[in-house]
Amino acid sequence: MHREHRRLPRLAPRLPLAVSEPLAMGAPGEGYPYPWSVYRWLDGETVTTEGLTDPVRAALDLAGFVNALQDIDPTGGPGPEQNNAFRGVPLGDPRDSIAAEARVRPKLKALRGTGLVDVDAVTRV
Repeated sequence: MHREHRRLPRLAPRLPLAVSEPLAMGAPGEGYPYPWSVYRWLDGETVTTEGLTDPVRAALDLAGFVNALQDIDPTGGPGPEQNNAFRGVPLGDPRDSIAAEARVRPKLKALRGTGLVDVDAVTRV
């Protein structure tokens, strides 16, 4: 959340499509134990394949957005944190996160033999 409040205003002018503007940030309090944020509403509607009048234009607009985002120099950008630890962080990274080895290995062990997932394949990946 803090990263979004710092980064979105810097990214927005460099992107060809609108991104939400952070307006307010709040701390945990009585009755709500998590930090919270308020963002400016972006008018529009949920995109569906059926609702696209020009799917080629939509694909080109999205590609332009992704290209513009990739062109922005990430120097000084935020590093991985618990809520995005899976982004480019090796499994053995010592920081506590959802991808920390100490959290993943016991879950894989619990899945072994259930038939829900090929644990050996997941471990190799």
